[in-house]
Amino acid sequence: MGLAALLLRSSPNLQPVAAGVGSGAPTPAGPTPWYPPSRVLPPVTEQTALGVPAFWRGMAYVCGAVGMLPVTIFRDTEILDPQPNVVRQPDPFQTPMAFWTGVAESLTLYGNAICIVTGRDRLGYPTSLKPVHPLMTAVRFVGNPMTPDIGEYYIAGRLYDPSQIWHVKSHLSRAGWPLGRGVLDLMSDGIAMESALQSYAASYFVTGGMPLGILKIHRPEITPEQAQEAKDSWTLKFSGAPTPAVLNELTDFTPLAYRPVDSQMIESRQFGLIQTALMWGIPPSKLGASVAGMTYKNSEMEEVQARNDAVAPWTRLLEEAISIDWLPRGQRAEWDLTASLRTDTLSLFQAYQMALGGPGPTSAWLMVDEVRAKQNLDPMEIAQAEVDASVAQERIDRGLPEPAEPAPTPPLGQPIAGGPPAPNPPPTGETLPAPMSPEPVGSSNGKGT
Repeated sequence: MGLAALLLRSSPNLQPVAAGVGSGAPTPAGPTPWYPPSRVLPPVTEQTALGVPAFWRGMAYVCGAVGMLPVTIFRDTEILDPQPNVVRQPDPFQTPMAFWTGVAESLTLYGNAICIVTGRDRLGYPTSLKPVHPLMTAVRFVGNPMTPDIGEYYIAGRLYDPSQIWHVKSHLSRAGWPLGRGVLDLMSDGIAMESALQSYAASYFVTGGMPLGILKIHRPEITPEQAQEAKDSWTLKFSGAPTPAVLNELTDFTPLAYRPVDSQMIESRQFGLIQTALMWGIPPSKLGASVAGMTYKNSEMEEVQARNDAVAPWTRLLEEAISIDWLPRGQRAEWDLTASLRTDTLSLFQAYQMALGGPGPTSAWLMVDEVRAKQNLDPMEIAQAEVDASVAQERIDRGLPEPAEPAPTPPLGQPIAGGPPAPNPPPTGETLPAPMSPEPVGSSNGKGT
């Protein structure tokens, strides 16, 4: 189980056990268990749960998305430049994606993410952290046993004050309880059922009692010893690499195929995929399950649904925790759920064209340089300067002369050399009358004149 079961020694979910850590004071008993533990299947561990392929894929998708998507710090509506070092790389000894993926795994599996604050700035805000697996942590409760507070953390043989720990508990925790609950706490029977079904399927094919085939000898007087000898001879001759068999008219061999459909194994595995998808809040098709009656959705719509349902709650929880514990007032963290959400090139560029204000009666809400920034391109001014410098350098390398500057446009009233004389400019404050258009030939006033 999670921090609330294995490490605390007193859990709101399981039968509490009186045991104390740290100062020697007994850990107060938790509330009465609100649901009984499973009496049919053994409790699952992290290794058992992740041994189920569908469960592993669900965790890899949700936690990997949290680690993959970028997090940005804003001051009001402006992006903070430069970004704080603690956000760019919270743990100096691993990549930001590995750090946030590990934090998300602790939150989803155990309901608690624990990090030791290893550095602070002059204002007291964290500058570096070290994540700790929840199973390596224990806590000591203080205060009211029904709504306690955490007085100490016990990590790897050392006591830590709560001010030295960054602790994020799951939003799915029990009200008033300082520890969260994860999937391993709440879905133990469902995960154990999938693990048992996987073990049964493996044993069905290995030790299921189904013969590979039937070797039939059309001689009623054959003895059991002769039948066993024929079987051993067949196995010895045709085991290993497949070779053609030559039989006489008194011998037949009929291979047998496994029929897992008869035992409803395929249906059970499909139901298990749907059940695991429900645990993680992702569409069943993400795990390869086929759902009857499902409406048509393209891959982009399905990805948007998965991020909104399965990823957004965890990123929102981390945004609030970072904004409260890591940043000064007025700054906030935000995960970009639209990052890496790419459609085809034509649709993307059409969306950019509409954002720039055309075609059609569409108001522009993006600038060209903002679109270029989304494509990791320099602003137009810098890009044009680079092009001009490249052209000038190429001209110098080829020994070409500088291009002649265009002749200036003469002001109004001065004739152009070799051209007709220009009309006199109008006096100040006056404008030239509009030229009279000649009357078309053969025009009439409607009366034939």
